[in-house]
Parts: sequence; C-alpha cells; structure tokens
Amino acid sequence: EVLNMLNTKYIILPNQDKSGQHMVQMNRSANGNAWFVDEVKWANTADEEMDGLNAPGLGDTVALPNAFDSRKTAVIRSSFKDVMGNYAFGKDSSASVKLDKYGLDDISFVSSNSQNGLAVFSDIYYSKGWKAFVDGRETPIMKANYVLRAIRIPAGSHKIEFHFRPESFYTGKKIGMVSGILLILLCLAAFYPLFKKSETPAGS
Repeated sequence: EVLNMLNTKYIILPNQDKSGQHMVQMNRSANGNAWFVDEVKWANTADEEMDGLNAPGLGDTVALPNAFDSRKTAVIRSSFKDVMGNYAFGKDSSASVKLDKYGLDDISFVSSNSQNGLAVFSDIYYSKGWKAFVDGRETPIMKANYVLRAIRIPAGSHKIEFHFRPESFYTGKKIGMVSGILLILLCLAAFYPLFKKSETPAGS
C-alpha cells in the first residue's frame, strides 16, 4: 500500500529462475497522482502514523485485520484536527483528481466530485514554502500517510494548484536587489567628482 500511495508504477524484482537477473513488473494498483479518500484515521504520534500504514507486503497471501487501504483511508496527525474542523467529506463513484500540469515549483490538478472531498496527493509534504490553492483561494495543506499532502476540496469541479514560493528566498531576493541598487548609487557617487572635474573648462 505504501508503494501504491507513492504512485510507484514499476517494481524491479529478482527473476524467478535464480539467474541473478532482474525483471520489471508493472504495478497496476498504483493510486495515481491524487485521489479522494473515504475516511481519516487520526494518529497522535509519528509511531502511530507508521502503524496506521500497516498492510500486507508484496506477495503476502495472508489477510491482515484492519489493513491500511490507501485509496480509502488517510492517516493524519491529530495536530491537524483544527484544520479539518467539522468538515464532512465523501466521494461519488466517478470522483477524480487528475494531474493537469507538473513542474518543479508549480503543479496543477483538476477535480470533480459531487460531494465535499478530502484529496491525498502522491507528492511529499513539505511545510516550508509550498502553498495550495483551490480556484485561486488558498487552502491549508495537511500531512497525510506520514509523508504525503492532503487538502480539502469542496463539491463540484475545481482547479487545484500548488506553488513553491519560500518567503526566505523572496526576502533574500529583495534584499539583494536593494543592496545592488545601493552599490550602484555608491559607485556613481564615488565617480561623480571625477566626471565633474573632467567637465571643468581649462584655465577656469
């Protein structure tokens, strides 16, 4: 299930003929770039988050009671309960979140759901600099399944955007620009007497 939620599309496995070679197997259970879930399982600690992801491993045939199903359940830290509030969510049979554009600093999706939804994205959660927007309105990003991102998406069709805009970078950029302007002004002030002297008529 962890491979599925990370949208792992191919898995490299040892060849069964014990030749030492490897084979590539397509993972047809990969969740895709984003999906709506049915429920939230709250965790108070990082250990509880990890325990909440417990599911059968590759090749396991024994059923595991209360196994984690990444398509249905999002494991979220209880510190995000204030963000969720009394938000009720669900999904219809055709609900979807599809990748529209992918870049290093800008990612966009389109969603469709007749109900208020909670969407999980197969992108790594990072709180410093990333902002999420639904139809241009900022919405908080929650950490789901220990490493992924999740946001609330209201019912209907929407455009979801993630932008990486770290304040420290832009603050440093502004400081650098102001410093550059000041340096140019200081240079002009230093050379101004020389220009003034060269313009003075001979013998005056």
